[in-house]
Amino acid sequence: MMCHRVHIACSPFISEVTLSDPETGSTTFLNLVDLAGSEKIYKFETNANTIHESKNINQSLLNLEKVMIALEEQTKRKDPAYIPFRDSALTLFLKNCFQGSARISLIFTLNFSAQHTDQSVSTLRFALRCRKIKIQVSEAPNGNSSQNRSTTAALNNKIDFLNK
Repeated sequence: MMCHRVHIACSPFISEVTLSDPETGSTTFLNLVDLAGSEKIYKFETNANTIHESKNINQSLLNLEKVMIALEEQTKRKDPAYIPFRDSALTLFLKNCFQGSARISLIFTLNFSAQHTDQSVSTLRFALRCRKIKIQVSEAPNGNSSQNRSTTAALNNKIDFLNK
């Protein structure tokens, strides 16, 4: 029996190009992540493979929580702190989002069944922790912002003027 509970992450590349001026488009990535819930091994029929996969899921969620705790502490202190992004592939994948080069929306789902109360409470605690985090969104340095585009256009005009 294989465990089918895994994290799923994909990052499609999105590009916007205007027909009138193809050089003034913008590009971005959309990170979509679906996290598997924590695994309680004692509640399910298990074998060595499911135990190993459950351990990996739990470790990944623990590493994500460590990052969120560090980000929460950074929000409280208003100074840079060490954030353990490299502790898992998931947190490394989401590093740019957490460092302010992206806008983030989180959706948490709960199971209201009585047997899953402890997991639902844990999810709500994690959601509250995430809500306390304040990430200052910064503009990407690749010329996608309107300010960067206007500066680039002004500099190009100066270059054209100097070349004449």
